[in-house]
Amino acid sequence: MVAWTPNFGYKMAWLAIRNTTPQDIIQKLYLPDMQTINWDVAMDRIYEKDDPIIITPRIHTWCFVVGRYLYDLGSYSDDLTKLKNRIVEFSNVFEEVQAFATHRVSEYHHWLRAKNGKVDRCFAYVGESGRILCNEGEITDEEKQFPWDKLETFQWFPKEQDVMIIAGKWSINPTLIQSKDPSDKLCYIGTIPSL
Repeated sequence: MVAWTPNFGYKMAWLAIRNTTPQDIIQKLYLPDMQTINWDVAMDRIYEKDDPIIITPRIHTWCFVVGRYLYDLGSYSDDLTKLKNRIVEFSNVFEEVQAFATHRVSEYHHWLRAKNGKVDRCFAYVGESGRILCNEGEITDEEKQFPWDKLETFQWFPKEQDVMIIAGKWSINPTLIQSKDPSDKLCYIGTIPSL
């Protein structure tokens, strides 16, 4: 099977939201100005500009909110409080929300997961400075499968591919989404300054 071209994942930030629909996300997050857009065009747009977000069709049990705008939740600073608070808030609405990001230039990577209003795992790392910005919650079974699991977490140096692996084990690796996966090829595009 051939993956869609283009996909998202590398040099991008996204949320994975379980057991919902794009329409439900739009309604519950009060996003009235979203417009429909073809998948391929949507993927081009989020890589061309910093401000749009895309809400994907449901893929298996997941919908994705994708866009560089999601970095602005605190990802580039030393403080991920805003991001964690927003993910907790969303998980009160949607049951389970995961947040992922990679940025190749700064080697910034994060993965977070919240369920029913509580963050159960948060890990964020900036390779360019060698700093771990967040390491909260129990290390998950999925993380224990990495070769660096036996090291102290301050010695973890994840790469962008590791973010995709975690995403694939927790929900879906977006770089492997295939054209047969969603029943609907339309995405929604808009901006969400309320975030």
